[in-house]
Amino acid sequence: MKKVANLTVVLLLVMLVLIVGCNGNKDKQDTPALLPDTSGLVIEIPVAGLKLDAKEFNEILTVTGILEAKFRSLLSSETGGRVISWDAEIGDLLEAGDVILQLDDELARLGLQQAEANLESARISAEKSGLDYQRFQELQKNGDMSRNELESVKLAKAGADAMLIAAEATVGITRRVLKETQIRMPYKGRLSGKMIEVGQSLIPGSPVAEVVQINPIKLKVGVPEESIVQIHPGQRVIVNTVGWQDQEFIGRVTAVGIAADMSSRLFPIEVQIPNRGGALIPGMAASGEIILKSHQNAIFMPRNAVNFNGDKATAYFVRGDRAIQKQIETGASNNGMVMIERGAAPGDTVVIIGQDALKPNQKVHLNMDVD
Repeated sequence: MKKVANLTVVLLLVMLVLIVGCNGNKDKQDTPALLPDTSGLVIEIPVAGLKLDAKEFNEILTVTGILEAKFRSLLSSETGGRVISWDAEIGDLLEAGDVILQLDDELARLGLQQAEANLESARISAEKSGLDYQRFQELQKNGDMSRNELESVKLAKAGADAMLIAAEATVGITRRVLKETQIRMPYKGRLSGKMIEVGQSLIPGSPVAEVVQINPIKLKVGVPEESIVQIHPGQRVIVNTVGWQDQEFIGRVTAVGIAADMSSRLFPIEVQIPNRGGALIPGMAASGEIILKSHQNAIFMPRNAVNFNGDKATAYFVRGDRAIQKQIETGASNNGMVMIERGAAPGDTVVIIGQDALKPNQKVHLNMDVD
């Protein structure tokens, strides 16, 4: 009985060891491995790439504003009268000096005729007085005339000369009055508004027409403080408008403000754009791209190819059939492109489509035929 009891104890101990051993193996099987899972890296992921090259890269400031006429003038009549004709219609392109509006000039012409007749009479009187004075000077030398008599002739000559000057001035005034019966274009431009109609009468100073000069046309915009120090007259500006979406216009900075607007804190600048064909019209919304700085032999890539994480930036590059993640340093950006200052070189191929599905050392199928 004692041997049986001992055998039973031994069997129980063996079973206990086996149970513990099995549980231990189970725990080892259920414990996850601490090594990285690389099973997904063998899957080939299609990506699109861009081969980098060293080219010129421009830092650009984009500004927006409203196109304005270079000059916008409200013309007034300096004389009174009745409007007898308009010689231009709204929108007409006119040269400097072209007649826009004609007032009744009958009274002005009659006044000029009268003034010219008075001038002729005054000229004759002045000429006669001059001859008399010369003759009486000779008589006075010979003793045939007293000094007092000569002084009277001299005064008469001075009066005649003064009347001649007054008559000449009157002719000048009446010619000016006649000239003012025609409203003329002050510069090459277009008629943009009429304030009076044919048959109506004007008083001096009445506004009659609005004209604009639109070649060149100007764009006034505001520039932030950090950029105004890089703006100077003569800088090239590429201008685009909503109306002419497929056409670019080239202008130049002509004026740079020295004080910021108190409400917007932007500094005003003015851009002039040649507009010989008149395609650009005052009131159009426009945007301008000002080249602040040009970098020669720069490397740049699409901004969406870069992964920004705080102050760090990375991008995927293709080497062989693998995607390699590298840290890069970025600089200025423009039109969706960002300049790479460190971490990339000419000839590198950067992943520009499909990078979100990649892991470091991921196997890829590269497609370079991307617009």
